[in-house]
Amino acid sequence: MNNGSKIKLERAFQSDIQVKKNGIIEGCANYTPVKAEELTDQIVLKTFQGSVDIEAVNAGFSKVNLDTRYTNVNVGINSSANYSVEAKTAYTKVELPTNMQNVKLETSNSNNHNHVLGEVNTGSDDSKSSVYINSFQGKVKFD
Repeated sequence: MNNGSKIKLERAFQSDIQVKKNGIIEGCANYTPVKAEELTDQIVLKTFQGSVDIEAVNAGFSKVNLDTRYTNVNVGINSSANYSVEAKTAYTKVELPTNMQNVKLETSNSNNHNHVLGEVNTGSDDSKSSVYINSFQGKVKFD
């Protein structure tokens, strides 16, 4: 799939989704790797046993919303982007953006649950983008 403005995945199952450049990616994917070279606006995706690899998210994106189970996630967000981060994880290894500020962490050691809130490149701009990750068993990494 190449250069379209919107891709809607309706229950992709055992597929291999590869996108060059796209504005919006949304839907559900089971047992499916999803890879995008460039995302310009948003991704809203629910996955089960797969992977999500977004190489480059443009600075002006609106949202990244991922609900994942048994899925590894790698998201490369432009270093000049201004966004809030919320990550709810269980049994998930998380590598947050290195320049994240105002970090709040709630953790429960008994069942490996974490809830992280923070911001990246905060400033006076009220039109901040958002990243929301809800992950159960996997790895989440921001590049």
